[in-house]
Amino acid sequence: MMLQTTEPTIAFWAASRVAAHALVRSGCVFATSYPGSPVVGIAEELRALDEHGLVQFRYATNEKIAFEMAAAAALAGQPAACVMKHVGLNVALDAVMGIAYTGVKAPLLLIVGDDPSCESSSTEQDSRHLARFIGIPCVEPATVEELPESIALAMDLSGEIGAAVMLRLTDDLTYSSATMPFEPVDAPSGVDPPRPPFREREYILLPAISRANRPRALERLEQARAIGGAPAYARGERLGAGGSRAFVVANAVYPAFKRATTRLGVSVPIWRTLMPFPLNEERIVELASRYDELVVVEALDPVLEEQIISIVHRNGVPTRVSGSRIFPRYDHLDEERLAEILARLLGRPCRPPLAVLTDALVGRGPTFCAGCPHTAFFFGFTEVVNRLDPRPFIGSDIGCYTLGTRRGIDAGDVVLCMGAGIGVATGMTLRGIPSIALIGDSTFLHSGLPSLFNAVEQGVNLVVCILDNDVSAMTGGQPAIRFEGPDESRLYSLVLGTGVRDVAVVDPFESDRLQSTLSRMLQADGVSVLISRSPCALTVPKQPRRPVVNLDTCTGCGDCVTRILCPALSLSPDRKSVVDVDLCVGCGLCAQVCPEGAIVPQPYVVGAQ
Repeated sequence: MMLQTTEPTIAFWAASRVAAHALVRSGCVFATSYPGSPVVGIAEELRALDEHGLVQFRYATNEKIAFEMAAAAALAGQPAACVMKHVGLNVALDAVMGIAYTGVKAPLLLIVGDDPSCESSSTEQDSRHLARFIGIPCVEPATVEELPESIALAMDLSGEIGAAVMLRLTDDLTYSSATMPFEPVDAPSGVDPPRPPFREREYILLPAISRANRPRALERLEQARAIGGAPAYARGERLGAGGSRAFVVANAVYPAFKRATTRLGVSVPIWRTLMPFPLNEERIVELASRYDELVVVEALDPVLEEQIISIVHRNGVPTRVSGSRIFPRYDHLDEERLAEILARLLGRPCRPPLAVLTDALVGRGPTFCAGCPHTAFFFGFTEVVNRLDPRPFIGSDIGCYTLGTRRGIDAGDVVLCMGAGIGVATGMTLRGIPSIALIGDSTFLHSGLPSLFNAVEQGVNLVVCILDNDVSAMTGGQPAIRFEGPDESRLYSLVLGTGVRDVAVVDPFESDRLQSTLSRMLQADGVSVLISRSPCALTVPKQPRRPVVNLDTCTGCGDCVTRILCPALSLSPDRKSVVDVDLCVGCGLCAQVCPEGAIVPQPYVVGAQ
């Protein structure tokens, strides 16, 4: 089936759509993911293609399972791909390392989205290092226009050498767009029926078999190194016959590097490659022998620089190699930073950056959506916890509810990684520190369930609050769980299965009940689980009501604004509560909070004044 579209022949394409379409055109028949920025858009585009019957796509409970599912297809001779963010690769690492030893029977592409400067992540991480550690090739495009070619090369490379290949992307690229011609997408044809490995010993990673597999894994990597010397992988600009200095530029920073050199009015020799690991030795020796110095420009870690230094030294080439002592190893290398550094390096004047009217902008940090059930939960939660002396330690987790750590709510003392909240709180409790753990429904299924088993096994007194809103809301509303449980919560029976006996499901908008249940659990022995159950506000219709403020009754105390931090509420210059009826969804929480009863929900018709 061919995907029909009304888009023009030339269109403005988002990188996520370009990548998803290129995957299918390159023969991918099965794709998996656990949602995570900056590559959730690719997963969502694959899900749309699945609905058109062009590829089979599935979300998994976590990244490890997602990779195992995709690897199964590749082991059965079916071209496959798995999409995850960089910290998700940490979760999947055990399975990825195993596939590096076994190899695959069909192309397997591991698409990893890195996040320099932690725009939407807990850590900066350079996944090129993990490709090197695992022992699989890494392909990295520089622009949206290079995505289709890079994906095709990576799929071909994987099929040729029989190994998984990493496609490393960064947020600068995944959130970009480009004007490109439309190419129809058709379901891959000529794909052999799946043939899983039966009695093929190299796929059973017992110690003796792994020892035998290791040389084969290294040979696959050397095959990739040789293929990386092909002209399709190399890019050069103004290299000529050589000279004093050339720049080796990582693709992740190449667009910003070009803008920076244009700003400085300089043209410099540039060499880059679509395969940052493993580097082709002959290509590097040839380049280095023509220049006195190679300056390596890459964000985060010196992956290219270390390889080049090793190759140059091993081959006795006297070329100087520098980079990590010139460019910072953290944050984005954007145009402004590169222009400033290059101006000093090249002895060129650098005009100051264009003035940005930052002083005129009103600062607005991230906040919960209007009507978010987490807002209601944290109101009731803090009403109880902030009265305790001493206040318990709160181990929080990764999700929308991480915003509970913001000033004004302050419900979360440590956030490490997916699923860590319960484990950290358990450790604190074992050291005599009263603790509470917060975790979301999808994070609980991702990696919190083993931690809850552990807490029960450790015999600690611990309250675990699961904030259940049906979806992975932070990444766009992907379904968190599909099976149907009791009406109260789909997680209820799961929690009981861990050995927890004190379980309660509460609607967070029933604040009195939430507070009394939490207060009781904090006095109980053993592990107690409070499931705060209400759907994400973005997945349900707005209520046909809006709060109306009685200006005569309103005292201007500000509780409606400071105690729940709803974006639909503000104070007027004369300190009267103001409701933005367009943002408001009619949840009614502010009416519960107002101590004077000045906020009263009233019937509301959209468009009415």
